[in-house]
Amino acid sequence: MAGCLLLIVLVCSEQDSPDLAARIVAAAEAKVGERVGDGTCSGLVSEALQEAGAKLGSSDWDQPWGRTVQPSEQLQEGDVLVFRDAVFVHQERVRSGAVRTTTAKMERHVAIVSAVQRRSGTLRIALLHQNAGRTRASDDRRQVVQRWVIDPSELTEGTVTAYRPVPIDAGPSSTDRP
Repeated sequence: MAGCLLLIVLVCSEQDSPDLAARIVAAAEAKVGERVGDGTCSGLVSEALQEAGAKLGSSDWDQPWGRTVQPSEQLQEGDVLVFRDAVFVHQERVRSGAVRTTTAKMERHVAIVSAVQRRSGTLRIALLHQNAGRTRASDDRRQVVQRWVIDPSELTEGTVTAYRPVPIDAGPSSTDRP
């Protein structure tokens, strides 16, 4: 009977993950246009995870923001992306026929996935983050929660690691589970 009880607890905790993810996104979405904490990218993620009831990562970037999302898993809303020396290059043709190139550099950055979509076979990841934007933009413009959309195929340099936040009440090994 104890084994059945354990099984029920595990099944319930897995079903809670979508609720946790939705709470994380809602917490960040509610702050769009506002400065959260000290205006850093990790300040937003920490506050959203804390408000949603998820375990917090470490601000020293060496601790994960949950369990690592394995390559065989689908990225989902509420996941946390950590960018290291990442460069995205986007090209689009404008009405005149010219090609406009936009480059986004994220040396050390963290963001929350708010949606994952496929359009015409292209994966688009919607992000909620702060302390991002044009290099010459003022802190007042950069250090507020913003919505961005990225295409992972446009990553030309660096790495992006995905983490799936876990509830505070999850066991100590939950950040290591595949």
